[in-house]
Amino acid sequence: MSTMDECAVRADAYHLLQQDIYRHLEEAEYVAEDLLEDDEDSIELGSMLLVELSAMIRGMLGLHRTTPTGTCRTCGGPWPCHVVGTIYTMVKDPQRPFVELMRRSAAESE
Repeated sequence: MSTMDECAVRADAYHLLQQDIYRHLEEAEYVAEDLLEDDEDSIELGSMLLVELSAMIRGMLGLHRTTPTGTCRTCGGPWPCHVVGTIYTMVKDPQRPFVELMRRSAAESE
């Protein structure tokens, strides 16, 4: 198999994995939308879903820690790597709904 063929196979495999992950995340979004029913089972399911999604994000961050030399132990480039930067932006960007939801939650618990 030529190098070009290997690259195409890898690209196809990555695309299939990415699409599979997107489908799982879309299912999680549908479950979250269904939670508006406000019954006990739906609330418990939503809580478990959030815990699992948080665990996945923590797992990604755990894989992309810095080494003593200041590089990402997974990517090998300078730390913080692109993965850490993307997660940070998505979780902390004030223009994203997550930040506003966290603010509301903190205000309600005061």
